[in-house]
Amino acid sequence: MSSRFLASVLATAFGLVMVIWGWILQGAEYLPNLLLQVGSSLMLAVPLLALGRTTERRVRRTEQHLADVRDRLDNLDEITSERLVDRHRQRELLLRAAEAEPTSERLQVLLREASFIGAVDPNGVRVRLPETARWLRFAEADRLVRITEERRDGTPGDTVRWRGDDSVKAIATALRLRSREVESAARELVRTLRMALSARTGDSGLRLGPVIEVSNKQWAISTDGLHCVQRLCTSKPTNWSARTRTGAGTSWRSRGSTETCSLRHTEPPRNSSRRVSGEPAPSHRNGPIPPQLPVLVGNVPSPDVRSVSRRHMGHRTGY
Repeated sequence: MSSRFLASVLATAFGLVMVIWGWILQGAEYLPNLLLQVGSSLMLAVPLLALGRTTERRVRRTEQHLADVRDRLDNLDEITSERLVDRHRQRELLLRAAEAEPTSERLQVLLREASFIGAVDPNGVRVRLPETARWLRFAEADRLVRITEERRDGTPGDTVRWRGDDSVKAIATALRLRSREVESAARELVRTLRMALSARTGDSGLRLGPVIEVSNKQWAISTDGLHCVQRLCTSKPTNWSARTRTGAGTSWRSRGSTETCSLRHTEPPRNSSRRVSGEPAPSHRNGPIPPQLPVLVGNVPSPDVRSVSRRHMGHRTGY
């Protein structure tokens, strides 16, 4: 027997004794007052008891509903995690297959998924042909792969549609290229899509916008800027501002080695006459800026920067 129940019994017995003792002292005159008090107590106690039981039932029903919701959320979280893992596994298998043997179906699926989640630019991904000043832009259109030849400044050339039954040799012939050049560009496209997808899903830790082009192993061009993807910039070049995109007001020195950095031109760099005259620019602690990357000379951009600023930074012409 609990102490609470025992205390209730003792309190009730003590109250009954007090009622009987008052009745004995006052006699028959005490009975009307006793009946009035008992009636008032019953009038208040019964509704309160009913209200308490109703409230208790509702609280229990709510707790049961919350427990059911928690179970459903746990099941949904488990199912979602399994589907995400399965989707990641399927994507990785597709990336490996496309890199080993690029086909129209594989590239089209990867391009559509990357564009759907915002990993790449909707207008397509640029890939530079090795040892040339020509680029191929791959884009998904009408469940096909559209390939457009472009110059350094983004001027479009020939455009072909890679259908499912077309071979690499046929596409190379249509673009007046060699088969190995098209295969190399397709494999480079797969590597670019791998980086963009892993950055968008958070697997790689990179912070990139919709990717347009990966110039080399260190630099990537997206719709929101130029990003270092190999390692965090450890030196701040003169008259250039380097800031990470991982949070407002965060210092570029305080981020980890897996973050990206954006380079934004603020003033004409010093020694611009040295660059104009053909002398090499001074190297930074991270190494010299790759020659493939756009370099600003004074206030006049090179053809690479025209291509990036007009074609890729929000002033696209629509092709």
